[in-house]
Amino acid sequence: MNRMNIAVVQPQGHGSGTTTVAALIASELAHRNGQVCLTNIRPVSEALCPYYGIRTDQERHNVSLELVNLIRLGGIRKDRVNGYCRNIGDNLDLFVMNAPYRTGVLCEEDLIRTMEFFGIRSPY
Repeated sequence: MNRMNIAVVQPQGHGSGTTTVAALIASELAHRNGQVCLTNIRPVSEALCPYYGIRTDQERHNVSLELVNLIRLGGIRKDRVNGYCRNIGDNLDLFVMNAPYRTGVLCEEDLIRTMEFFGIRSPY
């Protein structure tokens, strides 16, 4: 199977439809038997989790931060990434940062490093 990475960059504005487009593209690729991880690295996703009916909680925030720390330290193996994602359908996983964006917790470099990881080195 050929491997394909697709990145959908969402503008900071609200109501532009990019979350819907990203979700539809991810669902279609998964439907075509691609292994897909829909990823939102913004500190808060106001639309993506509700779109799939997923409740966010502190436990999931901690899991997101744990993955970011492992990526930062180079301590995550490709075959372990899906344990940090939510399965939302056949061949379709979701990783949403939804973690506080403040000094000492997440920085811009963490967000960039996480996006690069999912775009280049993850098994999806």
